[in-house]
Amino acid sequence: MTSRQTLERLLQLLQEAEAQEAARLRETNAAKAQEALKAQTLEGFRQEYEQRYLEAMAQARPAPLLANYRSFLQRLEEAVAVQQQVIARVTAEAEAQQQRWQQAVAKRKAMETLLARRDEMERQQAEKMAQKLLDEWVSIRQHPQHESPQGDQR
Repeated sequence: MTSRQTLERLLQLLQEAEAQEAARLRETNAAKAQEALKAQTLEGFRQEYEQRYLEAMAQARPAPLLANYRSFLQRLEEAVAVQQQVIARVTAEAEAQQQRWQQAVAKRKAMETLLARRDEMERQQAEKMAQKLLDEWVSIRQHPQHESPQGDQR
């Protein structure tokens, strides 16, 4: 395998790694959105039951019913708090995954830059070689070697 082929294979591997990191990023962002939706739903339930509790208090409902509302509200508040912790964890995971993806992108871009520079260097070398051959050809054409009219003498 030539060094060019090796570099191209390395670029291919870096592209695959970047694609994998991008897929993981999409997954973590989807999980983050899902957990945020759960938190929003829990908060909606909490607000709804808090409203019911306040209405029950205003209507002077029996104490056991009010205690049940209050107990359920406390459990909802705990669930909301736990869900906020889950969101914080998933957000941290998403941020870390974002960084891993950005690093994969940077590595791929660096390899592409390296390959582009190598291609440019090879192009310049080929151009110099072609110019050298052209200069030699022109020099030979301008200064032909004169053969003696008598032929080759030894």
